[in-house]
Amino acid sequence: MYISSDRTFGKSFTILVVLSVILVGLSGVIFLLVAPESRTENFWISFWVILFTLVLSFAYLIFHVVVGRDNFAPVPLMMGISLTLTLYSVFVLGDVLFSLFWPRLSNGAYLASHVIGFVVLVGGGGAVTLLSLTAREADMNASLKRSRLFVQQTRLGSLADQLALSPFARQASGLIVSLKSLRVEIESKDPASSDGVEVEELLVLAVDEIEGKARRFMAAGSFEEREELLADAAILVERAYNALHRRESAPEEE
Repeated sequence: MYISSDRTFGKSFTILVVLSVILVGLSGVIFLLVAPESRTENFWISFWVILFTLVLSFAYLIFHVVVGRDNFAPVPLMMGISLTLTLYSVFVLGDVLFSLFWPRLSNGAYLASHVIGFVVLVGGGGAVTLLSLTAREADMNASLKRSRLFVQQTRLGSLADQLALSPFARQASGLIVSLKSLRVEIESKDPASSDGVEVEELLVLAVDEIEGKARRFMAAGSFEEREELLADAAILVERAYNALHRRESAPEEE
């Protein structure tokens, strides 16, 4: 899921713009109203922190517009960054206002509050965003693999039913049992344990060939030809089993 042009100016984007404008106005008011001789170290800490926050915010806003236009960045990532910067802007605004109404606040304590706020909100928020995005991607990949495996289960079940209803069901009884067993094996397979898309591709290719052999079996005109096709299908079923257990058997081969 990605940022699209119609979602470029979303709620979080608008809130961040409003907060950035407020910070710009606050910095201007502070700079104009505080006389040069009254500008303490807390004043300059506030000024530079606000400037730093505005640089972060406007850099993100520009990036947001660019990736929104190009349909490039994942929505969860952009939403996480936007929320993190919004919370940080609110924190900076509140911390600066607190320092204005509490002039006895020491320079060290005031500076430390800004450093802690940045580390917790920006650093922690960024880390949580990346972790949640990674977890979401893993869930989506597992869901996709589960769907692909389900398709193969359906194909094998349908093929076994067709063979069971064919005039040659007795001759194909061994293959029918193998197909049902393979279907159960796929059903019990954990999508997260498969060795990437390569295992899925091997399984799909094997099922394709099994299906082709089974259809040729049902259309064959002689007993000998059907027996030959059954032997070929048995090899393909074994190949499908090997594809499913590729990861488990890899350490033993080494």
